[in-house]
Amino acid sequence: GGDPFVPVSWDEAVRIVAEELPGADFAYAALLGSFVPVLRAWRGGAPAPPRGTLFDLCDVDHVLRGRRLLAAARGGPRRLPSALLQALQLPTLVAAERRAARAAGLTTVCSPLEREALRRVGGDGTSVEVVPNSAPAPAAPPAAPAPEPT
Repeated sequence: GGDPFVPVSWDEAVRIVAEELPGADFAYAALLGSFVPVLRAWRGGAPAPPRGTLFDLCDVDHVLRGRRLLAAARGGPRRLPSALLQALQLPTLVAAERRAARAAGLTTVCSPLEREALRRVGGDGTSVEVVPNSAPAPAAPPAAPAPEPT
């Protein structure tokens, strides 16, 4: 219960999920950070997420983070140590994405490339659908409506 938009601590989020999720028919988690309390509550003994759980991964985080790390590594010797330390987090990120996708009834990503990236890291057997978050621009702008007679 309560206002779903009030920021809470991780521990409080896990407690809320453990109390509220077992009776739910449907749950929605947007992005990996929102699914972490579900995974922590489940690991702590709460029932598994309902099969009606929609996990909107949007961008596969380990791919996005990997691109940023490559850009940082190309930024010169001063940025390389930081990039290497951040790269150590990638296996944990991949494991969290894999666990979340397997726990959800349906996972959505933004493109076929994202779906393939999730499949490559062990997302096989999960239900992953592509829901584009953009549309191609029209070749020409739409015609202006005719002015109304006065």
